[in-house]
Amino acid sequence: MEDGFSSYSSLYDTSSLLQFCNVVDPEETVYAYLTNIYHTKLKSPSVFSDDSASAASSMEVTDRIASLEQRVQMQEDDIQLLKSALADVVRRLNITEEQQAMQNKKGPTKDQSMIKKAAAEAGKHVSAATTARPLVQTLPLRTTVNNGTVLPKKPSGSLPSPSGTRKETVPPAAKSYGYRGRDCRSNLYLLPTGETVYFIASVVVLFNVEEQLQRHYTGHNDDVKCLAVHPDRITIATGQVAGTSKDGKIPEQFGPIRTVAEGKGDVVLIGTTRNFVLQGTLSGDFFPITQGHTDELWGLAVHSSKPQFFTCGHDKHITLWDAMTHRPIWNKIIEDPAQSSGFHPSAAVVAVGTLTGRWFVFDTETKDLVTVHTDGNEQLSVMRYSPDGNFLAIGSHDNSIYIYGVNENGRKYTRIGKCSGHSSFITHLDWSVNSQYLVSNSGDYEILYWIPSACKQVVSVETTRDIEWATYTCTLGFHVFGVWPEGSDGTDINAVCRSHGRKLLSTGDDFGKVHLFSYPCSQFRAPSHVYGGHSSHVTNVDFLCEDTHLISTGGKDTSIMQWRVI
Repeated sequence: MEDGFSSYSSLYDTSSLLQFCNVVDPEETVYAYLTNIYHTKLKSPSVFSDDSASAASSMEVTDRIASLEQRVQMQEDDIQLLKSALADVVRRLNITEEQQAMQNKKGPTKDQSMIKKAAAEAGKHVSAATTARPLVQTLPLRTTVNNGTVLPKKPSGSLPSPSGTRKETVPPAAKSYGYRGRDCRSNLYLLPTGETVYFIASVVVLFNVEEQLQRHYTGHNDDVKCLAVHPDRITIATGQVAGTSKDGKIPEQFGPIRTVAEGKGDVVLIGTTRNFVLQGTLSGDFFPITQGHTDELWGLAVHSSKPQFFTCGHDKHITLWDAMTHRPIWNKIIEDPAQSSGFHPSAAVVAVGTLTGRWFVFDTETKDLVTVHTDGNEQLSVMRYSPDGNFLAIGSHDNSIYIYGVNENGRKYTRIGKCSGHSSFITHLDWSVNSQYLVSNSGDYEILYWIPSACKQVVSVETTRDIEWATYTCTLGFHVFGVWPEGSDGTDINAVCRSHGRKLLSTGDDFGKVHLFSYPCSQFRAPSHVYGGHSSHVTNVDFLCEDTHLISTGGKDTSIMQWRVI
């Protein structure tokens, strides 16, 4: 069996095949060469028959099937090699024919006449052609492809004529030096023709190392950043930073092309610098099949009655997602980097806090802007509506909590005042079930209680002891102190969320882990289930309306992950 494989591997001999490029009748010789391969190799008993694979062999049936499949695969691979080699031979034949045609048609040039005249006056009995030939032969003869057009070589027996009829405004590059590897990857391939394909600047280079010849594709007009080779090893796709190519155009909102991959048939997949994966064809349009944020992601809010959630981040993008289809319902770009968000209990509007102190309210159906306000010039870490929908509490990094009265189903806002008392920035907020009390955490690990309608702090332990909280997102408190591992500081856990059924508690930490506890979690160093997936700190977590799934968001990894609750 090994003899059969070795004889088959010698089926394709590039050096023998290329010897027929310079014969008198190259097409008939190539045909005769391939016919000889067919009769001597493909019909050879050493290839298609093997005593070890016969019925009389003791080899198991599975081994015989495996050997036959391996033979078929090797045959298909070599067929592809033959096709590629034949294409290369045809290309070289065309170059040879064009060179011969030019040598037959081209007459003596003006330079040659001048050289002859100078030689005669000096008394030298040497022809102009003999004088010019050594000079031209010292120049490298390279074939350059410009947008797929083969340019013929200059005849070696004549000098270039300054009075030629053809005028090229931009001469093609004879050789390109360098390779782009500092910010690109997967951009170097070896083709069956023996050429190496890569890119530098806006030029795609096909370089034959043995012959030291280069071919160039110059259809791009900006930096080429990605390259892919089709399984047929002949077709090549490239993409550039400007988002345009000879065959297709990517809409500007998707960003420059980062990578290109082949899909089924003529489908092409494109990854962009704005974290989009696009699908389409070169003759048609491209549409996103996957998208996400491009900067740190902190704002997360869930719909009160539908499997939907809302995200916002430092990339200024705000997006409403459908958790069932895993696709965005709508997306919008705002003026400032976003930090926090919160749904109105009716889910008719959603509030978004930014890093600049401004906050916006958007209609969840039309994504239209309802209102915009400004409170201070620090980032707004928390946006939380009261359960009855009559108040909005905004936690700021200026150590204050701003309280607004809400009317008309979240479309009209009146400032009531601000709660002052924290000595550090606000990190988390929660409302009581009856919307009469508010609890807050700060950066210096304080826990304070408030009467928001009067913007007054509650200091009575008897009053706050039995308050029932509508949500539990504060990382500090009696019901959640068991989530903190031994030796951790107050910044290791970024987010806490209690399920709507009040049986589960989830946390996101600085180590890329999502933890799942039982609620209440009042036991020191309580046990939990730990789940990995994020490659950066987990910035926020929240359960969907029916507690069937958990949503977690990432910081530097800019990811959104959906977990099924079992």
